[in-house]
Amino acid sequence: MMDEMASPAPTHVDPEQPRRGKLATAASDLIVAVTTIVLAGLTWGAWFVLATAIARGAEGALRSASEPWQWIGAAVTLVVLTIVSSRWTSAPVAVVSVTAGFTLGFSIAASAVDDSGLWAVGALMVAGGTLVAMAVVTVIDRAIRLLPPN
Repeated sequence: MMDEMASPAPTHVDPEQPRRGKLATAASDLIVAVTTIVLAGLTWGAWFVLATAIARGAEGALRSASEPWQWIGAAVTLVVLTIVSSRWTSAPVAVVSVTAGFTLGFSIAASAVDDSGLWAVGALMVAGGTLVAMAVVTVIDRAIRLLPPN
C-alpha cells in the first residue's frame, strides 16, 4: 500500500510508444521546429514570390500585389503544416514555428523591394495574424481529436 502512494501510476500510458528521455524529446522538438520554420518560409516564397512572378507572365503587368487564390493557397498550406507539426511536437512549438517561418519569408521578400522600411510594420501584421490564426487551428484540431469515437 505504501508503494502505491509513493509512486502513482501515470494516468495515460501508451504501451505502443517507447519512453523518450528529456534530451531526445528536446532534440526531436528542435528538429520539428526548424523543419517547420523552413517549410513555412518556403510557403511564403512559393505562394507569393514564385506565384507572382508566374502571374506576371510575358507582359510583366500585375493587377495587384497578390491575388485571392495566393492567400487561400497559403492559408491551406499553413493549416496543414500546423496540424502536422503539432502532431510531432507540442501545439505552442508548432504555432510559433509556423509564425516565425512565414514572417521570415515575408520579411525577406518585402525588405528586398521596400526602401521605406514599412516592411517591418507588415512583418508585425503578418506575425500577429499568423500567430492568432494558427493558434485557433490548433485549438480546433485538439477539440476534434478529443471527440469521442462513433
